[in-house]
Amino acid sequence: MRVAFCARWTINRDIASGWKLNRRAMVRKNMTLHEIHREGVQALLDRLGPAGTIRFLQQYELGRGDYTKERDRWLDGTTIDDIVEDVERRRAQP
Repeated sequence: MRVAFCARWTINRDIASGWKLNRRAMVRKNMTLHEIHREGVQALLDRLGPAGTIRFLQQYELGRGDYTKERDRWLDGTTIDDIVEDVERRRAQP
């Protein structure tokens, strides 16, 4: 049985060994990012099966914006002393 879950990947069902990606990468110390990705998807397949893997991967989102710039705007002028004071004030509240 073969299931396509994105344009570049297919999953094969092997009765003896379970779900496997085509040409599975070998686990070794110096893996490329592509090999790490394939191993990660294989781990998901092994644990969640194809439907669970697809649902998990559909949740992944890169996000938007520049967190560093946004954080600098949020904390504009805030000092460590301000943060410590705020923490102590919150701890003192019932």
